Amino acid sequence: MSFLKIANVSKSFASTQVLNDINIDIAEGEFVVLVGPSGCGKSTLLNTIAGLENVTAGQIEIAGQDVTHTVPADRDIAMVFQSYALYPNMTVEKNITFALEMRGMSAEAQRKACAEVSEVLQISHLLKRKPGQLSGGQRQRVAMGRALVRNPQVFLFDEPLSNLDAKLRVDMRTEIKQLHAKLGTTIVYVTHDQIEAMTLANRIAVMNGGIIQQLGTPDDIYNRPANLFVASFMGSPSMNILDVTLAQKKTGVEVTLPNGDKFTLADSNIDLKSLKDGQVKMGIRPESIMEKAPASSKDFATLNQLIDVVEPSGSDTFVIFQLGETTMNARFAGDSTVKSGEKIKFHLDLRRVHFFDPETGDRL
Repeated sequence: MSFLKIANVSKSFASTQVLNDINIDIAEGEFVVLVGPSGCGKSTLLNTIAGLENVTAGQIEIAGQDVTHTVPADRDIAMVFQSYALYPNMTVEKNITFALEMRGMSAEAQRKACAEVSEVLQISHLLKRKPGQLSGGQRQRVAMGRALVRNPQVFLFDEPLSNLDAKLRVDMRTEIKQLHAKLGTTIVYVTHDQIEAMTLANRIAVMNGGIIQQLGTPDDIYNRPANLFVASFMGSPSMNILDVTLAQKKTGVEVTLPNGDKFTLADSNIDLKSLKDGQVKMGIRPESIMEKAPASSKDFATLNQLIDVVEPSGSDTFVIFQLGETTMNARFAGDSTVKSGEKIKFHLDLRRVHFFDPETGDRL
């Protein structure tokens, strides 16, 4: 049974359609991430859940109660913003307890709630400081504490880590995930960072153009993308996309690559009759193009290609090469010794290729 239900929600600003018939059922205690490029509608959807934006059509329920037209204060939600939104003239303790004071909670109860939350977030030693005396990571913890202390039914996070440096973002991701494991509260989290989405979520809703392109687990989204947009958006570096031709042969489906090389897929359920001249888009992730492959394996195709660029990154080595008119990216081991200008064998893992309709972009 869904705890947070978003049913047929649409939102327009004048003649501009921002959300188009959004449907998501979120279970109690689930961590759902809304991800997509800027302008895809993810923050607008979060704001409709919070009540900061009115929906044009559809319904929103929390714990079985219709809150579609309920004011934000009565929705029992708490929101953590990108900008922290702390009161600069108040101490950390006062920032955390201010909402409780406005609700008429006793001073003793406020102190107790603040002590519990600050201990969880490891900011007990900062309670007497003001926001101007804190680092970015500390300010974000205070913003989270202000939300946690209210013990809401749903937490809403609007790109909370985007103002932090790269290392601190990684650290805060871990802390947020640990916090969710400890508290088990329902969380809806907005980000444009697909790494954040993959590492934090129980389920991910990939959005583009106000539409949910795919809703599923990180494994589903990454390994079974529903369409070309999801395939290319999720993953860093993104999936390599090639124009290929398929033809039915006795031994299976023959795939012709842009450079004329061919390989055969013994097991394929693609309906070739539905394709125009057998033309499709083929996707393969960089880690599925390897420097070494099992010598006896039938699941690999071999390409002899010239290396254009080698990009060492420590744990990985990214190798750029051309396949016809397409620039390809392969992910090799960090200790790889390949060099630019060298011609080597690239091994494609045929178990991990994806095919998409060239007109609709849908997965085949």
